[in-house]
Amino acid sequence: MNILLNRNENKVQIGKVDNSFYKLLLTVFKILFYLLSLSISSKIKFYIPFSPVPFTFQMLVIFFIIFSENRKLAFLSILSYLLSGFLSFPAFAQNIGFQALLGPTGGYILGFLFTSFLADENGINVKKEKYYYKKSKQNILTILTIKGLLAIFIVYLFGFLGLLRFTNPKNAFIIGILPFILFDLYKLIICLFIFSKLYYKKEIKG
Repeated sequence: MNILLNRNENKVQIGKVDNSFYKLLLTVFKILFYLLSLSISSKIKFYIPFSPVPFTFQMLVIFFIIFSENRKLAFLSILSYLLSGFLSFPAFAQNIGFQALLGPTGGYILGFLFTSFLADENGINVKKEKYYYKKSKQNILTILTIKGLLAIFIVYLFGFLGLLRFTNPKNAFIIGILPFILFDLYKLIICLFIFSKLYYKKEIKG
């Protein structure tokens, strides 16, 4: 009897180790995936003549991170992106290393990190979200919309403060915020559409 109990205990312990190892691998994979996604999206860029700040698709990745991951993983993913750029990997849209923080886009880069606090503490709870959808399809979209708008505000705030090193407040708003509002709102709408379809399918299957 004792032998059987010991075997069962060993199996349980092995199962726990395997599960922990799997979770660790999944976490590392997600962090690397988001790091690469942020780096690649920073390279898809274009400029307008009067602004030193490029249009990129990084906010699209930021939305996906804060909408789908828990707060800790979101923070680590964006922090890893920042650290890779500071270590001179070509992760940022313009300068590399700590010079990026001193450039016109430095404020936006720091702002990315603070958007991670908008992510849910425990990530997506499928049962909870399905309940929201059954109760009202607009509930989850309202929550995500508010998070997305707050993320835009945070990035713009840090970007605006960073640009004050180079110009006055009025000009910082004109070159660093005004041209990007519609572009970022469009990216937010894309994310909301994708997540609305995702939750709708979960609700139907449930």
